[in-house]
Amino acid sequence: MQYPKVYEFEWKKAGKTAVIFWAIHGNEICGPQVLEKLIQDIQCRKIIIESGKLIIVPICNPKAYQADVRQIEDNLNRVFYDKKDKNNLSYEEKIAEFLKQYIDAGDYILDLHSFHAQGNHYIFQDFTDEKTNEFISALWVKNIVQGWPELYEAWEELDTIWYAYSQGKIGALIECGSHRDPECFDIANKTIQNFLIFSEIIYGKWEKNIQNITKIDSMIRKEKPGNFTKNYIEMQEITAWEVIVKYDDWEEFIAQKDGNILLTNKDAKIWQEHFYIAYKK
Repeated sequence: MQYPKVYEFEWKKAGKTAVIFWAIHGNEICGPQVLEKLIQDIQCRKIIIESGKLIIVPICNPKAYQADVRQIEDNLNRVFYDKKDKNNLSYEEKIAEFLKQYIDAGDYILDLHSFHAQGNHYIFQDFTDEKTNEFISALWVKNIVQGWPELYEAWEELDTIWYAYSQGKIGALIECGSHRDPECFDIANKTIQNFLIFSEIIYGKWEKNIQNITKIDSMIRKEKPGNFTKNYIEMQEITAWEVIVKYDDWEEFIAQKDGNILLTNKDAKIWQEHFYIAYKK
């Protein structure tokens, strides 16, 4: 069994424990490079840990990362639920069980991702309590997408952040940009810096950004062969009655009202996640 490599940095002054994940999905290639640079900067004391503890897992799904594929057996970010039979777990389910111990140890969790298409970065805000709002506002993220727990609770498919909240932690999942877009690196670095300052791991003043809020409404699985009507980018605006997908049997998927499209996957196989729709609050 190939488990992720974990880096831990701790200072003698007591404080919060901050946890950073990347490459939950193996094809999110830019993230490990960002985190490996952060690790090097800490090791050579270019960045000084002032208090607390920092846990970094640059490649959460190492087997998928080596193969440059999204997953080996399961979507790792859907299997953080409690398993009744722990003797018969998939590869990703075993990884989820391994990663849980670091979420349990943390106060703040930052799960960083990248996506297939071009487009704007955004953050999934799973909860809207006062402490979470303060945390989200401190991160350098322009677009906020709410409503994820309501969408996924019915399927009992839990991600890192939902699990973190179930353990009393505060966290956020951020889509930093397209897999190979240089801007993805910049957004990740700014977000990580703000995250470390907020959690008091390092000293400084975080950079603020104007934030827009939408609420995710639905996840559409690819139930039959078909294609998008255009090359959508992340958070692209869509209008009511816009045809999003034309299927091979001539049926169409049509947007019901104005909103945004996100997490598009033009290569989705039958019954995989095809895209999501969010509407402005």
